[in-house]
Amino acid sequence: MKYFVFLILIGLVAITSVNVVSGLWVPETPDELFKQSETVFVGTVTSVHVLEFERSNTFHIEENGVTRIEIENYTQTLDEYTVDIEEFLKNPQESNTITMLEATVGGVPGRSVSIGGFELGDRVLFYVPKIDGTNQYSPESFEIPKQCDAKSVLEQPRVFLFNDFKIMQDGIEKNDNFTANKPIEFVYNKDMNTLEGKSFDVNIKISKITGNDWETAIHKNIHAESKPCEWTSTARWEFVPTVGRYYMWMETSEGNRVGGETVSREFNVIEDISSQTKSVFPLLGYPAWNISPLKQFSSGIPFYEIQCKETLLLIKKYDGTPICVTPETREKLIERGWSGTLYVAVNREAPTVYFDPVDISSANNQFAVDFYSNLTQNDSVSNVFFSPTSISTAFSILYEGARQNTSQEIQNVFGFPEDDQIRRHGYLSLHQSINEKSNTDTKLSIANALWLAENFEPLAEYIDTATTFYDSEVDTVDFASDEGVNKINEWVDEKTQGKITDILKPGSTGSNTKMAITNAIYFKGLWEYPFDPEDTYDSEFMVDKDNSVNVQMMTFPHKMQVSYTVTETMEMIELPYRNGTLSLLVILPNEIDDLRTVEESITVDNLKMWKDFPTVNRGINIHIPKFTLETEYDLTEQLPDMGMPTVFNPVHADLSGITGYKGLYVSQAIHKAFVEVNEKGTEAAGATVIVTDESGGSTFRADHPFIFIIQDNETDSILFMGRVTDPTK
Repeated sequence: MKYFVFLILIGLVAITSVNVVSGLWVPETPDELFKQSETVFVGTVTSVHVLEFERSNTFHIEENGVTRIEIENYTQTLDEYTVDIEEFLKNPQESNTITMLEATVGGVPGRSVSIGGFELGDRVLFYVPKIDGTNQYSPESFEIPKQCDAKSVLEQPRVFLFNDFKIMQDGIEKNDNFTANKPIEFVYNKDMNTLEGKSFDVNIKISKITGNDWETAIHKNIHAESKPCEWTSTARWEFVPTVGRYYMWMETSEGNRVGGETVSREFNVIEDISSQTKSVFPLLGYPAWNISPLKQFSSGIPFYEIQCKETLLLIKKYDGTPICVTPETREKLIERGWSGTLYVAVNREAPTVYFDPVDISSANNQFAVDFYSNLTQNDSVSNVFFSPTSISTAFSILYEGARQNTSQEIQNVFGFPEDDQIRRHGYLSLHQSINEKSNTDTKLSIANALWLAENFEPLAEYIDTATTFYDSEVDTVDFASDEGVNKINEWVDEKTQGKITDILKPGSTGSNTKMAITNAIYFKGLWEYPFDPEDTYDSEFMVDKDNSVNVQMMTFPHKMQVSYTVTETMEMIELPYRNGTLSLLVILPNEIDDLRTVEESITVDNLKMWKDFPTVNRGINIHIPKFTLETEYDLTEQLPDMGMPTVFNPVHADLSGITGYKGLYVSQAIHKAFVEVNEKGTEAAGATVIVTDESGGSTFRADHPFIFIIQDNETDSILFMGRVTDPTK
């Protein structure tokens, strides 16, 4: 109560003499900051007073099952300024004097960390978010030299949230696939964060990559200066390349201080494609079949010139967009009303429902949260990692053949859309979206397969559904011997690039084994902004408040502009991968022992809110450990606890949609996953096998346990989810 009374007293005194101002937010742009400020003015600080706020932190400490409370009292000081107004730039006030408090990170005096203030005699441009009585200015307020015109300064563009780097050719900004023997212009705009006039230097190195050899193409230093009353200083340089792949690295320094911001880019240089044939994709210079048919179509290539990979054929979807499929699938889709004609649309009635992967993604994400909760509810110490997309896809294929109570239980756990068309087309769209994302920087793939015992004949309708909508491979194997085990293990090993091995053990199948369903998902992505191994350092990772392990901690030598969210219990950053459609979310509890509290707050809605509405999008210091996790889960233990026991019961399981009769049940359901996070990026893989038998599946320092998610930003699907409690295990 003392804290609140103190603020009220300040407000009462202020009413008789000055206006009081308050508020705090972090703007995206200076224009936004100006628009959202209630008033903006230039003035001179004529007095500075120190205010004290009594604060306390309460800690709940549990030892040997007993909880005790410890209270830490402390005093926070903030500066209070009296400012003589020189000029109002927005919404003039009646008073010529205003009093305000030093800005803090959290916007609440006496509660959050102050971010620095001004001195007596400083001429300052103040942004005032709201005039309501708690007298606090925006932290983006700045000192302005006496010779600078305030209005001119406000009209200048700024890059204060992140410095601006562009690569251009022929006046067009590009990221990759530049034309050989033409100048490439590199432009780096640096916000000097002062109007006094300041210089910086840039050390630039561009290397040509040939196999494992790196040849220096250029290596130079550039000096750049900003003029007084200007925020930004610009460094420019040019480079005329030959055909090949290049890596550019630059580092800034100011005066004698080295180790400033670093920027790195990899890019390709290709021959002039303007005169090449239409078999080359005009935007990227790749063979057209290497680009998804939708991207070819969107780029302006006529429908009849779109190219598919070898063995695939072109077909027009009901919405008029192209897709490449196998000959067998093409015939089945034509029967369903899709057009296989390349020049003339077929007048058939289109499906009444627009199929979008959003329903599947929503269900998948809810399963991810539920499965994570099931794994961690009685285990607070183990590392966790799994692919909800892999598990749900495999069980969706199984669900196609489930009936009665068995079907209902599976639907309740996984949230599958009950409408067959929506579910099947949703998975078809999701898998196509995933498989289209692979390029030179990102490998992302998902695959399914059905493995049938010799002399076992499922219903043709079931096989047709699995192959048409899940793109399942189908093979016949001998489960009585280890031939089936070996073939499945080889398939999973191949699809996961050797990261998931021996998912089935020798002797784990027999003469009663009739079918196995497998799914494999693989991801390898490079960071948009890779860490430099030379910056990685040895650090402690607090497993709990009393125990630590030594880890390799990755960091940047400068602040990074990332999406950053803060709540009362945690902070979250989003680190993008180079393809722009995938990212890693790292959720870090504020306190070492708060992991359980944060886990309980994770819902699909909260994840979306934290991701879509970050607290701030600006430079922060990042520290994340390198880690590698390998996990294995027996789904016959977890899934019954979540509400689907019947499919594992030899007597009651009903999978008659597979065979036309009862008698099949799931005897094994195994999920294995792998993830490695290092300076270059992330490699992750997950595989699920279901075996059916016949009766008789600001500084973000991550130095304590955290949660992480790899997400597809286009579909919002959680591809992988996990928890790191000990990076060394």
